[in-house]
Amino acid sequence: MSKLESLRSAGNKLIFDVVDEVPPPITRDYAHVVSAASITAYLDLSADFPHLPVHLVNHHVDPRLSTISAPPPTDKLRCAYFGESVNAILSPAVMREVTVVHIDTSRQDADWLPRLEAFNFHYAVRAHRDLDHHKPFLKGFTAAHRGSNILIQSTQTEAVRWLGTDYPYLIAGEATETKILAALDYARESFGHSEWMDGLARMRDIRERTSNQRIGGELAALFALAELT
Repeated sequence: MSKLESLRSAGNKLIFDVVDEVPPPITRDYAHVVSAASITAYLDLSADFPHLPVHLVNHHVDPRLSTISAPPPTDKLRCAYFGESVNAILSPAVMREVTVVHIDTSRQDADWLPRLEAFNFHYAVRAHRDLDHHKPFLKGFTAAHRGSNILIQSTQTEAVRWLGTDYPYLIAGEATETKILAALDYARESFGHSEWMDGLARMRDIRERTSNQRIGGELAALFALAELT
């Protein structure tokens, strides 16, 4: 008897949470509930596993963000990319406009957190990788919790579901260097104006939708759903 069979036989409820990976084949036979960490994952998993309940629990931001109290600077556009460089489109011309703050996700790293204070515009133009599946909009959530706008391409479906198709800092279609530089120019020109403020209003909504209270409620609903299966 496998460990999963033993767990089920003992009356345990098995919740499969694969975050942004593809669920393993054993999901069909052993999961009581499948947890989705993004809206796109929720829709796809619901279609892939019609016999199983699927529940959305959005990805939380780094809880250490709450220790940063200083508001973003208001003097001018200050743009940075927070993450692993391999995941972003970062040409030499783009890096002259965007400060790259590398985050090593393979280890506990808090060095990047204080640097959030210096920026008000988060760069998230993503380079496609074959291992990418259902990526939560975590960079957007981080920007939202910092009261900042974000730049990302419209081909990132999860981001558009949160921001809306008319968010002012979406790059239409494929993100080329020319489009990225033009979008950065537009952000610089519109900084502090109506487009900028409209973007911030949407980010405030995202912050509320990904608050500790909201995500805690989603977790509680997940556990309650598992109890019913």
